[in-house]
Amino acid sequence: MVMRQVIVTGGLGFIGSHLVDRLCDRGITVTVIDNLSSNVVSPGIYHGRCSVVTTDVADLVSLKGPADTIFHLASIVGPLRVLKHPGTILEKTLAATRAVVAFAETTGAHLIFFSSSEIYGKGGWLHESAPISLPISESPRGQYALAKLRSEQFVRSRAQGGRLRATIIRPFNVAGPRQSHEGGFVVARFIRAALRDKPLTVYGDGTQKRSFVHVADIVAATLLVAEHEPNCEIFNVGNPHNVLQIHDLAAHIKALVSCKSPITFVDPHRLHGESYDDGHEKLPIIEKIRQSLGWTPRISIDEILADTVAYELSLRGDKIYVAAGYR
Repeated sequence: MVMRQVIVTGGLGFIGSHLVDRLCDRGITVTVIDNLSSNVVSPGIYHGRCSVVTTDVADLVSLKGPADTIFHLASIVGPLRVLKHPGTILEKTLAATRAVVAFAETTGAHLIFFSSSEIYGKGGWLHESAPISLPISESPRGQYALAKLRSEQFVRSRAQGGRLRATIIRPFNVAGPRQSHEGGFVVARFIRAALRDKPLTVYGDGTQKRSFVHVADIVAATLLVAEHEPNCEIFNVGNPHNVLQIHDLAAHIKALVSCKSPITFVDPHRLHGESYDDGHEKLPIIEKIRQSLGWTPRISIDEILADTVAYELSLRGDKIYVAAGYR
């Protein structure tokens, strides 16, 4: 499908802003919906390039005009941000999903819903048909996983009923330029600390594994989904080649930045309270999107870290470098 008029919810956020950049580069008419609760770019950055509506997703129905594609990325996200919304994550997430689905059904737009690898509720190598095993934990992170799962179920039920065209994306550990350390994302957190010669704080013993994917790879996969419009499908999107234990990630970043930061090991509950949940180590099996759409991630962990360092240095006016292959 040729996209002409699209809506991006959460378009001022980390993944959303990179997606909006690519859509604008293609000359597509873009409307961004963002309530500025966790934006990483300001609305003014898109002046003259696209329309930005600073409101909650629930107000989407007030928009006028057609749309052929809706990318729904707006969400409470991040292991630290979810701590600020105990008991309300499920309600807020489902309300936003229902509003987006209603608008998509009214306009006939194809909906691309961003879910989360958290919905699997367990660790290991995971494919889309793996049984869902949500944790009993009532932590905010557990509530977030449940909210995304219930949203997926709602989207799929409407699509299976023929009232909606929709595709679900489950991203795994996205990283790269613009990611905020305030959400608790480990790559952004470590790099920000390293550039300031502050301790790189590793939670627990640091043996947890994560599989990191560059935000540019995520955007490329998302655009392929939008172009092919697979209906009622779910795709894992991640990079199975970029698997690291967290203590190795800290050492890697320390060497890259050549900083004096010590690597310290702490109990995260002492820092963030008993409701903090580090989650399981979820690693992506991506054969489905590779075989269906021909997508494969191309950016290494070294490039992810170099691009993120370059971005952080650019914010403070230092000389920057950009890893080959980005943009």
